Amino acid sequence: MAPNPHEESQQLEETINFKKRKLTKPAGITKQTSLHVWVQIENKLADRKELLPVAQFLCQRDCSLSPLIAEYGLPQFERQSVFPSLMKAIVSQQLSGKAAKAIMQRLQVLLQDTVTPIETARRILDLEETQLRQSGLSKRKSEYLKGLAQLFVEGTLQDEKLASLSDDQLMSRLLAVRGVGEWTVHMLMIFALQREDVLPSGDLGVRKGAEKYFGWSSGQQRKWKKAEWEAHFDKYRPYRTYVSWLLWKVNSPQFVIAMQEAEL
Repeated sequence: MAPNPHEESQQLEETINFKKRKLTKPAGITKQTSLHVWVQIENKLADRKELLPVAQFLCQRDCSLSPLIAEYGLPQFERQSVFPSLMKAIVSQQLSGKAAKAIMQRLQVLLQDTVTPIETARRILDLEETQLRQSGLSKRKSEYLKGLAQLFVEGTLQDEKLASLSDDQLMSRLLAVRGVGEWTVHMLMIFALQREDVLPSGDLGVRKGAEKYFGWSSGQQRKWKKAEWEAHFDKYRPYRTYVSWLLWKVNSPQFVIAMQEAEL
C-alpha cells in the first residue's frame, strides 16, 4: 500500500512538536511504543494529565494496549453516592445499557423532587409497586429497590461507612443484601467509588472485549475457572479498572453504561 502523504506529514509534525517540548518517552516503553503513538496518548490525555502515569504503567506491562489508549484515552470517574449508584446497578442488571438508561430516565421523573440520597430512598418506599413497574422494572427488581431503600432509611447501610470499606469488605457486606450480586458491587466500585483495580469478571461486555483483544473464544473462556480467567489480568494490577474499560471499548466503541450516563 502506498504511503499516505497526509498521514506522514501529520506524524512528522507531531514528532517535531514532541521534540520542541523537549519531552522524552517514559522509561521502559522506549522500544515497545513508538514516538508517534506516545504523542497520540499525550494528546488524548492533555486535559487529564494525572492519568499519564497510568498510561505509562499499562504500556510498560502490555505494549499492545498503547494504540487502544491512543484511540480511546482513559476514563475519569466522578465520586457518586452509594445508594443511588446501587439503584442504577440493580436497574442495569441483565439489561443492555440503552434499555437500562430508558428505565432510569422514567424513574427520574418519579424521583425528581428528591435531593439527597436518603430523600430518594424514602421516596422509593412511598412509591407503589405499580408505579415502579410502569417505569419498566420487573416485580423482582421493584422488590429489590424497596428492600435496599429500607436498609438505607433505617441506617443499616450508610454511604460513608460503605465507601470506607476495602474491596473485599464491601463485597462481603453488600452480597448479603437481596438483589445485589458481584457484578452490581463491581459497578459500584468502578462508577461510584472510583476504585482503580476492579475487574468485573462476570460482565459480558468485558468478556467479549477480551475475546476480541486476546483472540480467545467464548468456549475457551467458559472452560476456565474464575481464578484462571482473572489470572490473565494480574499483570495489570493495580489498574485493572482501566483495562476493563478499554475492553468495553474494544467490544463496543459507543458502549453505554447506565451507571455512568444516567443521573438520579
